[in-house]
Amino acid sequence: MASIDSSKSYFNTKTAEERRAFVDAQIAKGNPKYKNRDQWLKDNALPIAIRSLEQKVDALTEIVKKFSKSK
Repeated sequence: MASIDSSKSYFNTKTAEERRAFVDAQIAKGNPKYKNRDQWLKDNALPIAIRSLEQKVDALTEIVKKFSKSK
């Protein structure tokens, strides 16, 4: 049995394709913890939109800060 290095997260040790394949396999097995991508996106549309807006506000805030310092 291989030892598990708990200091590295699964997210950081696997490629996006490997993670996607794992999730697809879990969905195929009927694991209720995982939803198909379309359902997941539908259920998380609002948090995704909010995160996107937050990133845009942060970027604009940085631009304003730089502009304010240059005057």
